[in-house]
Amino acid sequence: MISALDIKKRGFTLVELLVVMGIMALLVLVAMPMFSGLTRSSGMSGATMQLRTTLSLARQWAITHRAVTYVVFPTDPNIESDKGTGVTSRIQRSYNVYTAQDGFIRDWIYLPDGIFFDKRPTTSGDNVLNWTPSSPYSPVTIAYPLSDSTNPVPCLSFRPDGSTTGVGDIFRQPQIYLTEGTRDFSTGTIQYKTPAMVNILQASSTAGQIKLTKQ
Repeated sequence: MISALDIKKRGFTLVELLVVMGIMALLVLVAMPMFSGLTRSSGMSGATMQLRTTLSLARQWAITHRAVTYVVFPTDPNIESDKGTGVTSRIQRSYNVYTAQDGFIRDWIYLPDGIFFDKRPTTSGDNVLNWTPSSPYSPVTIAYPLSDSTNPVPCLSFRPDGSTTGVGDIFRQPQIYLTEGTRDFSTGTIQYKTPAMVNILQASSTAGQIKLTKQ
């Protein structure tokens, strides 16, 4: 007859421990994609919220100081390569607020690793980073801090009345795309994820109000 004390002393067999460890490993494998998705979503949400806040503050600065205010988005590697500092990794990842009177009014802001501004989308013609000579959104020429010369830089600008600037149709909606990717440091190019999370911040041309849409 086996007493209760004998059962307490018996413990677990090797087979029982292996079964438990196998179940735990299976649970971890099932949960990992969920945690990975949460991390991706958190990074994109944080980047979007920071940019949206900055755009709103830039609009408020334009209204308060009665000055055209720009949120600038460097996209040309040449504007950083002048110094030979190897910092082209910041291209399509940094932005700042700029006015002709005050220069840069805050420190540069950088998107989290793995998130970039996307200058490819051209469907509506309102992607402010996809600038061409025929674009309704002209770049602003600034002295980029890491460059020896002034360069045209894509921007979203706000007038003193809070509206956005653009040439032509007043119903245009300037847009900024955020997406996922990695940078190939040998070429400096961005490899975009497929599929990828894409957040779009769109400004009302007349009121300058910022809204978020997703793809």
